[in-house]
Amino acid sequence: LISDDAIDQSKKLQQAIDELSAQGGGKLVLPQGRYSFADVVFKSNVHLFIEAGSVLKPFIPAGHTKAVNMFQFGTDTDEVENVSIRGQGGRFSVQFRPHKNGFRVIACKLANNFLISDMNVNECRTKFCTIILGPPETSPDKEGYFGATDGTIRDCSVFDASGGYGLAQVHAGRRILFENLYTEGGVAMRVETGVRPKNPKQVGGAFDLVGRNLK
Repeated sequence: LISDDAIDQSKKLQQAIDELSAQGGGKLVLPQGRYSFADVVFKSNVHLFIEAGSVLKPFIPAGHTKAVNMFQFGTDTDEVENVSIRGQGGRFSVQFRPHKNGFRVIACKLANNFLISDMNVNECRTKFCTIILGPPETSPDKEGYFGATDGTIRDCSVFDASGGYGLAQVHAGRRILFENLYTEGGVAMRVETGVRPKNPKQVGGAFDLVGRNLK
């Protein structure tokens, strides 16, 4: 990847994630720079370390009419485990710009054992929380709990967020730790369980959440 936030480098990062996961997983390091991404889907056992001082921006595909998720931990049909995004040597930053359909940095669905840390987000009062944990929108033919499990979100800040949103929102999450979170505008840890799995055999909701040092 090259340091240029005017171009979409999602495919290059996706290829690196796919190749590393196929080898059993490992650590990817994003060198300090400026980058744009959209809809990058993590695979199991891949950990992305972003060098401190880096600036990421969401890329808006032409004609895109929905919210842009920069990164995804799990999808509507594919489960992932043991994944993370974190800063290396300090915090990295994410820079939003006005967009009527909203942005999210990370959407967690079928994800187990995950970490998100060391991130500053410069918002501009767009729609949606920066990080969202929710159930899949489709109905896989499986029973049990459906949502993000066994995760940690820590050492993150959001500035100039919309009062109706904020940093992290839980629609479906179990055994999640929220620690050292700060937001100007909105809330640091929002729990709203109205979105449920569509398959009646599946259970959603929020259980065993812990919040520490939320401002």
